[in-house]
Amino acid sequence: MSPHSTESGFERLAWDSDLFGFSVARLISSEVPQALAQMRHSGVRLAYASVRYDDQEARARMDEAGALLVDRKLRFRKELETSVARPIGIASWTGRPCTPELDALAIASGHASRFRLDPRVPPETFRTLYVTWMRRSVSGEIADEVLVIEDAGIPKAVVTIAQPDSSEQTGIIGLLAVAEGSRGRGYGRRLISASEAWCMDRGASALEVVTQGRNAGACSLYTSSGFRVVADDAIYHLWIDP
Repeated sequence: MSPHSTESGFERLAWDSDLFGFSVARLISSEVPQALAQMRHSGVRLAYASVRYDDQEARARMDEAGALLVDRKLRFRKELETSVARPIGIASWTGRPCTPELDALAIASGHASRFRLDPRVPPETFRTLYVTWMRRSVSGEIADEVLVIEDAGIPKAVVTIAQPDSSEQTGIIGLLAVAEGSRGRGYGRRLISASEAWCMDRGASALEVVTQGRNAGACSLYTSSGFRVVADDAIYHLWIDP
């Protein structure tokens, strides 16, 4: 979801536009009516907007503009101060062929995603987004490592990790999912521990992950694993009809 170009009050998103088949942008101006007029004139059909969840004034502007509140995005962070032993039974899948099981785990990871819950986003678009995310991670394009827990060679749980800038010394968890029939076995916690060990081996001093506020299971898992919330944002979709 990288920016393509910046215009008055918004920036176009090339990857998202290709995915949806029409122009998608990110709102970057607090002057919402003016930016909406500019986007409508430029043919933008969908805009994303993010404001602090506790910023009532900014959220009121979104409501007045008819924006749809689609997500409460929480960023969790954990300082990695002690060494972590990599759990056994964890394998790397980076560079290996993506499988239907990994595709299914990718889709499962997005069960609380704004792209799944926005009624104007086609279900196939949501599925394509998450499957593409997984395949680009496995190929090494947008992740540095993909770790899995297997059963008879079939991935039952997965986490993708990136360390985008070594100078920041922060690892990033992208996708984390456990197959429905394998939940309740501690796989998620094992993958988090493996992610911590992987990051520390590469000099990282912290690990971050973003998840949906409505995803109670994920929030509980990260909190109980020693993460704390460092950012809390309200995410909006603005659909701009011609």
